[in-house]
Amino acid sequence: MLYIAIAVLIILVGLIVLALCFVRLVTVQEATAVAFKYLGRYAYCVMEFRDHHFASDDGTIVDGPGRNSIGEEPWCVWRVGGGWVFYLHPLVEPARYADYNNPDGFGEGVMVRLGDTTPQPYVSQAITASPENVPLNVEFVATMRVVNPYRWLFSSPKDVNNQVVNRMDAILRAWVRGGDQNRAQAARGDGVKLWKDIVAQGCQSVFDQLKTNWGMEVRENSIIVQDVGYDQAYQDALKAESQAKFQANASVAETAGRVLRSVAIMSGVDVDNPSELKEFMDKLKADPSLRGKPASKGGYKEAFAYAEDQVKRDRAADAGDLDDIRIGNADGTSMSGDLPGLAAAAALFGRGGGQSNRRNRSNNPAGQQRGGQTEQAAQEFFDQNGVWPYWDPKKRQPSA
Repeated sequence: MLYIAIAVLIILVGLIVLALCFVRLVTVQEATAVAFKYLGRYAYCVMEFRDHHFASDDGTIVDGPGRNSIGEEPWCVWRVGGGWVFYLHPLVEPARYADYNNPDGFGEGVMVRLGDTTPQPYVSQAITASPENVPLNVEFVATMRVVNPYRWLFSSPKDVNNQVVNRMDAILRAWVRGGDQNRAQAARGDGVKLWKDIVAQGCQSVFDQLKTNWGMEVRENSIIVQDVGYDQAYQDALKAESQAKFQANASVAETAGRVLRSVAIMSGVDVDNPSELKEFMDKLKADPSLRGKPASKGGYKEAFAYAEDQVKRDRAADAGDLDDIRIGNADGTSMSGDLPGLAAAAALFGRGGGQSNRRNRSNNPAGQQRGGQTEQAAQEFFDQNGVWPYWDPKKRQPSA
């Protein structure tokens, strides 16, 4: 009997040593699944996920109670209780997640996570529908979950998460192209409306293929647009356009101011007197038709013509375009006479004080020079053109 007891003890010790060396344990956590390989081939999958079960032999997980394992359980795998699974190594090995998938938040170690997972936001670059064609950066998130551990591990590409995101990016770009920027802005935070739009444009089949081929489900109504911004190049273009408009408006305002100042001076208004200048401006505002009426009818047609013509000359001079620097009358006709006469006409616009010589050319000297010099300039103008200027200090009426 003693020998028999010793032999039994030796056998038990041997079994314990054998177990310690070759028997391994995996604890399947809640909302996870573990796939086992027998002799290198997939054989068995166990999950722990309350109120979920394997619906069919293809390994798809659905809601509701039911079986929580699938496949042929090898003789060297023993499941104890709920989540304890013993197996004989190296005949059986659990599939390590990193061997089949990149780190992506859907699994680690030998576990595949089965619960809803929302990876970090993604940015989709898209252009709105023609003729608007506005480039947008659409930041979105999506909630996904693994519904078939076998396909997720063994049938999908290693970068499966990126592949899923790329397909959703294509869907989002197609959705943006189907409308304008106002629709994209209005969709922020409204997953139900966005999902309806996506299904309406025929993209449901893409989600079905992800589920069937790779075991990944994009949860319904879970694609959420978090932010809609403009592409940086487009922002720069908008900024440049805004600056150009501002500069153009400033240029228009500056030109209008120069013309009105010149007209006021040629009409005998003291532009340094605020009340007199305001009276003149109010008069023009009250009756805009004065601009098109000749002086003989109490208007300022000729004065505006001279002032606007001089601005054109100044613009040409500023641009360095000598071909556009015209020496002649406001109607485009050449001034008759010899060089001394032309010089006298040029002097009419070149004399006088002010902020700069260029600006003084647009302000008729009648409002800036007094006494004999002004009378002499008016006389020179009459001799050259046959009419008295409207800035004549003696107020002699023009004659045809």
